[in-house]
Parts: sequence; C-alpha cells; structure tokens
Amino acid sequence: MTDYLPPPSTLPPGSIAWAYLRDSGGPLQERSVGQQKAEIEAYCQHHGLSLTLVFADVARSGGSTTGRDQFNEMVDMSKHESTRPAGLLIWNYARFARDLDDSQFYKSTLRKRGLTIHSLTDPIPEGAYGQVVEVIIDIANQEKKRQTSRDAQRGLHQLVQQFGCVPGTPPTGFMRQPVEIGTRRDGSTRIAARWVPDPAMAPRVQQAFALRAAGTSLAEINSQLRLFGSINSYRTFWSNKLYIGVLEYADMVIENYCEPLIDLETWETVQKISEHHASHANMNSDSADHPRRVASEHLLSKLLRCARCGSPLWAHVTQKPTGQHVYSYRCTQKARRHDCDLPQLPAWSLEHGVIDKLVEVLRDEVYYLQAYRALQRRQNERVDEMDQRRKDLQKDLVTLHRQMDNLTAAIAERGHSRALLDRLDALEVQESDLKTALTEVKAGLAHPLRNYTDEHLRAYANRMADLLVTGDPKIKYTIVNSLVQEIRMDRQGDQLIGTITIYLDADASDETPNSPDNSPPGDWPLQDGNIRYNKREGMRKSRPPLGAQLL
Repeated sequence: MTDYLPPPSTLPPGSIAWAYLRDSGGPLQERSVGQQKAEIEAYCQHHGLSLTLVFADVARSGGSTTGRDQFNEMVDMSKHESTRPAGLLIWNYARFARDLDDSQFYKSTLRKRGLTIHSLTDPIPEGAYGQVVEVIIDIANQEKKRQTSRDAQRGLHQLVQQFGCVPGTPPTGFMRQPVEIGTRRDGSTRIAARWVPDPAMAPRVQQAFALRAAGTSLAEINSQLRLFGSINSYRTFWSNKLYIGVLEYADMVIENYCEPLIDLETWETVQKISEHHASHANMNSDSADHPRRVASEHLLSKLLRCARCGSPLWAHVTQKPTGQHVYSYRCTQKARRHDCDLPQLPAWSLEHGVIDKLVEVLRDEVYYLQAYRALQRRQNERVDEMDQRRKDLQKDLVTLHRQMDNLTAAIAERGHSRALLDRLDALEVQESDLKTALTEVKAGLAHPLRNYTDEHLRAYANRMADLLVTGDPKIKYTIVNSLVQEIRMDRQGDQLIGTITIYLDADASDETPNSPDNSPPGDWPLQDGNIRYNKREGMRKSRPPLGAQLL
C-alpha cells in the first residue's frame, strides 16, 4: 500500500469509520471512485480501522451538494447516534467539497456530531493550527474550481467564435454537423459539432410557427405536429432566436449563424402572442383583473371570496341529463388543492341576496350621506395639499430663474465654456420639469369635487336601486361591480353567511357609476348575517345568473 498520512490520535485502532468518495467522471479521472475505495479499504486494514459504510458519488461535481445523493445521505445518517461512526475518511478535501462555504458548513456539522474527518493525502497537523491549514486548503480548492470553470468557458467561447461549434443538444429542428477543429497531440483528429437545420424536422417547425402566428392554440399545434411530449416545452421553443438564424450562447450573440427557418415577420408575431399569454399567466390568480374573472358572464365572479380560506370563488355550471343547467359558485382552493371544505353556493339565491342588500344600502340615507361627506373631506385635504404643492413649485421656479439669469450674465461677461453651457442646459431641463409639474397641479385644482345637495344624492341613490331591480343584466352587472369591493361568503346548511364590502362614489354618472380606489368602504352583513334559501328552488332549479347575458 502507498504510504498515506496516518490516522489522527482520535481514530485509534478498532475505531469504526465511514468513507466518502467522489469523482467528476470521465475515463481519465485521476483516482476514480473504484481506485479510492480499494486504497481506503487497504488503509483501514493496515491501521486497524473498521470500515462499515462507503458512500460514493460517481461523475458528480464537488462545486455543489446538489445531485450528490450519497453525500446528502451520509450527512443525514450521521444524525443518528446509534449508528454514527468515530470518523470519516476522505481521499482529500477537494473530494469532500470544492465550495468553501459548503466545505466549512458540512465539516463543522459532522464534527459537532462527534466525527473526526481525516484526509489521506492532505497534510493537516493536529492541534490549534489544524483548522487554519484546512481553511487554506479549502480556499485553494475553491480557487482551482473557479480557474477550471473559467478555462473551460474560455475554451467553449473560442470553439463557438472560431468554428461555430456548440456543445450540448441542439433545439428541435436542428441537428449536429461534425466539424474538424484540429488535431490532438497524438495526431488524432479533434471533432466538434455545429448546429444546422435538420431537413427532416425543419418543415414541422415552420408549420408550428405559422400555426401559432395564425392564433392556433398550443394544444392544437402539439396535437397536429407532436414536436414535444408536453405543451410546457413550447415556452422556450418560440423565443429561441436560432430559428431566425441568430445564435445566443452565454454572453455572445452571433448574427447569421445559420440559414433562418422562420421569417422575421412570423417570428415577431409569435413573440407578441407569447408576451400576451405570459402577461396573463404571470397574473396573480387571486387578482380581480384575472382574465377568467374579467370575462366571466356571472354577476359576482370578480367579487366573491371564500370566507374560510380567502381564495376567489368561481362560477360553475353543471348540466343535468335532462339538459337543465345548475349554476353555483365554488372555492378555487378547494378545486385545486382540496384543503378547503366550503360547500358550493347556489348562484341564484346568492346573487339575488346581494342585490337585495345593495338596494337596502342605496335606500339608506345615512350611508350615502356619510360616504359623500367623507369624500368631501378627503377632497378638501387633497386640494390643500395640491395648493401647497403649487406654492412650492412656484417658489422653486423663481429660485431657478434667478440662477439662470446669473449664469447667463456670467457667460455674457466672461465668455462661454463647456462647463457653463452644461450647467445652463441642466437648469433648463429642471425648468421644463417644474413647469410640467405646475401645469398638472393647476389642472387638478381646476376640477374640484362637484357639490351635490342631499336631494340630488337621494335621487342618485334611488335611481341606482331601481336599476338593480328593473334594469337589464348588463346594467345590474355594472352597478354591482361599481359598488362592491369584495364579498366574503360561507355556507352553513341552508344559510349563506357573508359580508359585502362596498364603496359609493357620489361623483359618478347616473347610469354607470364608477368607484375609484379612494371611495369610502364599508362592511354590510347580508340580510342581518345570512340568506335563507330553499334547496329545491336555490340549487336544483336554479335559473341562469343575472349576468349570464353579458359579454
């Protein structure tokens, strides 16, 4: 056996030991896992150590613990005192980890659990200076990892720039074309590959882009062409510029890398479609502006939330064998994750209960007068703030004009210089910004809140209440979504229990009231806390919702 560093005094003969082995893969890998294992077994036999477990990660990088299953299993098993060994043997610290933070963290964790970590090849002295030497070795290992990565990246960049050769698997519609890039020291030819259009797949790629540009859905495209096993794979497919002949590799962009498969107009059309869908896909599903709720035909789709979990409720339509439609609202979280137990809510009963409550509120003089007074107070405060802002801007303009006059006088007296002219340009930009801000403030002051009499407010509120009762579905939908900020609902037996949070904007038109964010909210219980409904009428023979004719 080759002479290795002997075990420290904390691992006397008879000690139980584990071993951790790793190599980075490749036939030329120095001291591969098989070799390391043979040497460590001989080492344990020579020094009288009992090797009980060997953990080995083959073809795994030491730059991270991700993917090193055996390493992670070893750390987890060390938690159990009953099976924990006295020591851990490694070939060297680079095999344990090449990342400084990982190395320090995991070695500290294992040592706190009572394990002695011993490297067969790294000369670590016992005593106070041992950990200092360890840190130096860990830093050197991390620096070597960084240098190796940098050298590899430099070699790949040269390969791409000089020969157009790209490592890895080409995207759909392309294939690898061998390219001779030189000779090795032994005289053999070095072969790499560049990406070129695949004659067999290119027509299908072109057809996919044409269909997408025409508005065809991903499901239909994949059903026709079967380019991928899942439609999720199309997300990166559409945006790959290689299809228009541009190669993007790392920080390099190579124009005219290959013959384009897709013309620029079609490609840009597809990008716009993808951006549109991405904006909807990234939208919070709880948002009232989510497309499914915005386009919903049901009266309360944008407003309802589950009182139990807070998730939005969605409108559900069930068709019975008789052809009859049953409408209800259901919790989205219950449908997705099955961890909410809210029963379905009958749409007809709920919608009419909400309308009845809104009519009651609109005919309540106390509410709409208080709401209007609160709006007046906020408007007056806003006017005061804007007036002060106007005064401040006018004062800043006077100061700025004085500076500009002084600067102009200095230029006339001493002649201009680049510094003086640049300073004057900067002041002129500031002047323009101040004038724009002042114009906006004056415009806001010129449109104060209209003054309404109590009679006018009463007529306005009663008009909306009448439209909620007698108006067509579109008018009802508009009024409800203008007055209501949110509705939280629960159901207990044959009772619907919930709260409507409403706001009232007294500055809206009679027909289509609007509710800005600064309108005063107020919580109103439904029918003193609940809506009673008859199951037979409310569920089994539910009529279409009030908003069913919209959109």
